[in-house]
Amino acid sequence: MQEQERCHMKKRYILYVINFILILIVIMLKMPVKASVELVFPGKIVVDGYEYAPEIKNGIYTFLLPECADTSKLKVSWSDELWQAKLGESAINSGDCIDISKGECTFNATYDGTVFDVKYVVMKGSESIPTLYLDMSDKDVAFVHDDKGNVADIIANVINNRAEDDNRILSGAAEVKGRGNVSWTRAKKSYQIKFAEKQDVLGMGKAKKWILLPSSYDLSMVRNAVAFELANKIGMEYTPDYRYVDLYMSGRYYGVYILCEKPEMKKNRIDVNSVDDNIENTLGEDVRLSDVEYEFNNKDYSTAVVGGKRIDLTGGYNLEFDNYPESRYQFTTNKGCRVTINEPEMISNGKDIMENDAYRYIREFMQKAEDAVYGYDEEEVLKYIDIKSFALMYIMKDFTAEGDSNRNMHIWKESDITGDGLLHAGPAWDYDCSMDRDNLAIGKIDWQTVTMNSDGSGRWLGDLLRHKVYRDEIVRQYELHKELFTTVKVNNVKTSPLREMALEIAATYAESSKMDTVRWTGAEDFCKKQNFTDADREASLKVVAAFVVNRNDYFAERMEEISKMESPVKPTPKPTMTPQSTPKPTVITQPTTQPTDLMSPVQSTVPLQPTTPEPVQDNISSTTLPDNDSVSTPDKSIGKKNKIKKGDKIKDKSKTAIYLVKSVKNGNIKVSLYKLLKKNKKTFKVPKTVKLSNGKKAKVTAISKNAFKGCKKLRKIVVGKNVKSVVKNVVKNVKIVILN
Repeated sequence: MQEQERCHMKKRYILYVINFILILIVIMLKMPVKASVELVFPGKIVVDGYEYAPEIKNGIYTFLLPECADTSKLKVSWSDELWQAKLGESAINSGDCIDISKGECTFNATYDGTVFDVKYVVMKGSESIPTLYLDMSDKDVAFVHDDKGNVADIIANVINNRAEDDNRILSGAAEVKGRGNVSWTRAKKSYQIKFAEKQDVLGMGKAKKWILLPSSYDLSMVRNAVAFELANKIGMEYTPDYRYVDLYMSGRYYGVYILCEKPEMKKNRIDVNSVDDNIENTLGEDVRLSDVEYEFNNKDYSTAVVGGKRIDLTGGYNLEFDNYPESRYQFTTNKGCRVTINEPEMISNGKDIMENDAYRYIREFMQKAEDAVYGYDEEEVLKYIDIKSFALMYIMKDFTAEGDSNRNMHIWKESDITGDGLLHAGPAWDYDCSMDRDNLAIGKIDWQTVTMNSDGSGRWLGDLLRHKVYRDEIVRQYELHKELFTTVKVNNVKTSPLREMALEIAATYAESSKMDTVRWTGAEDFCKKQNFTDADREASLKVVAAFVVNRNDYFAERMEEISKMESPVKPTPKPTMTPQSTPKPTVITQPTTQPTDLMSPVQSTVPLQPTTPEPVQDNISSTTLPDNDSVSTPDKSIGKKNKIKKGDKIKDKSKTAIYLVKSVKNGNIKVSLYKLLKKNKKTFKVPKTVKLSNGKKAKVTAISKNAFKGCKKLRKIVVGKNVKSVVKNVVKNVKIVILN
């Protein structure tokens, strides 16, 4: 018995030892392995085969290295035998290893008999952000910087500082070029990388094109990231995914960058087919429409016909309200709103955009949309504008006090055939001039950046406030996400979710930020401050943190103001008189007192007064829909004394739907089902007659095109003989039953 117990104890002991060894192995595997480092005396350091050049100022060699570099075992080497070096009193030979993990050391160097001191300072970046190393020559770097359009071939390497053995997590052939408008003129520039093959970069999904944002206007380097996070949380579609990286080109450190998705119409990006896709899918090849023979068979230029094949030109379009004038792919609306067409690229070369009929559809669509924005009919607005996305963009722009709120914004338009045919605001982009970048809001936190401006400058985002449906949606979205804009006290410090988010993000690149300061301080055009320090960066971060807290009170008040705003009343047109319609003066003869009076009759010319037309009723009421993603539906009120005229839109008594008056004759009213308000119905029977909200009965004779838009649960529509007109494909995947 004792022997058996000893045997069991021995087995357990062996198992414990094995488990202990396995645990040690796992721990060792998870421990990051520092990269081998070599100093090629005097001017470069090699980390795992990648060369890094120093910043040389005042005779000091400052190496800005990735965090993975092991500077405790720095191998020193030189190929020129004329070099000799001492570290303190100890001679250093080529091939020796030294420890400069404390950050600096000074060599006493001799070259061909000349003695001088060489001071080395080593800084390392943040462990939590990867390194992006663009393998290219100094000549290629200069070529790219010479002109924004110049393209250089490179090998792009993404290095994870936390990885184990081979810490490269991506290496691929690519191209790099400059990008941006005013930002391209700054010292720290913005770039686009285009891989030869689609790459999943740092878990952001496969794509070829990636953007490097420099934050050259933002010392804190956090504003764009906070904006992206806010846009994601309030539900803005296709907000770019992003990662912070340390960027190196040809071995030289270029600073902390945001590597992010490009706002383009591709899978994993703006996931909407562009007109380019329509052309390629229809013709079977990637060609410009201007390079083939095409014609139009409709008046609105929405469809091009090539060899009998119809190409949809209604969308998608990737557009931008752009304050920067471009010579290509740009047109201006009647209100002075400059629109850049980012996509499609393959209609033509862009130079003939104002004359080419292939662009006529989108030019005219944008003009109709603008006319609706500045008009008085909310139904017209809803024909062109996706109200929810514009409301979310308003929240983004006004809360963050983005400097270009009234002039710059990304939008996209979906196809009428494969999409909803509307203009959508987004994605969120370019926020490094937001959140009190210039520290102007101290004592002025209520600075309103999205304003109504009807002087003709084309500020759609603010001028849409004319319409109640837009104002209601802004307030509704604010209420849905109110916790993001709420101030609380934690340990007697005012804070908010956005403040905590900003501080957390900034902590991830804190060490790399110090290297960025060394690299760029002294640049004449950097962040409006030529010689800045780490303390200046910290101050900029504090401005952001304070702003997103203090802005909450203003924004709550602004939402209250918006909820109480009234829509402008359509002015009554003044009567005009043409020469043909000018009334003749009425001759009034004064009666004579005596028949023998010789005085001539006195004449008075009194023009006939035109009858002043009764004011047009344009009051708007709204019904909030149960669907969170829907918007308030406008309903024109009926004029005085419940008079009904053709074109009026009226709810039925049960508030089930809105009906459009088609005709009024001898008291008989005929209407079309214009919009179903109860979106959760699975089956809907179109009534023969309907009792309207004013008590009158009407006969239903037609169904409008967008009557069932947004009715996602609808599966069957029952229609009687009374309906003379049913629009084809009125709703996808919905069965239409016509009763005999």
